[in-house]
Amino acid sequence: MVAEKGQLGTVQTATVEIAHEVLLMSWKTLEQWITENRKAIALRSRINDDAAHWQKEKQEGDLLPDSRLAQALDLRKNETFQQVLGGFSEIANQFIDASDRLKSRELRRTRIIAGVGFILASLTSAAGLRRFLTKKLPKVKCCQLF
Repeated sequence: MVAEKGQLGTVQTATVEIAHEVLLMSWKTLEQWITENRKAIALRSRINDDAAHWQKEKQEGDLLPDSRLAQALDLRKNETFQQVLGGFSEIANQFIDASDRLKSRELRRTRIIAGVGFILASLTSAAGLRRFLTKKLPKVKCCQLF
């Protein structure tokens, strides 16, 4: 109850009454959810900040590093995070998707470079073996083999 002195010395009172007991219980539940999801809330906040910055500049260097991207992707799949905390914003989801696409492109590029390197190493080894064998083995005529 709040009492306040009104005009001409009259006292006005205002009362706040909680209509449902469920509201009090929900506050405790909300506090429990916040406590249990403190890391997720902090990550969501950081990603939202990073996404806002990225939205202005749209530079690849501003996208999520691997470790934070993995956490964001896991968190996005988490039903509790989606239902209780509301998930990520649309901009944050776009930011996460752009980060994931960049990681996929970098992974493909790395695999291609590794594949080309393997092929070149194999060809170099084969050429070296051929050279070694032609120098060390005596020349044999075709008919001498049979």
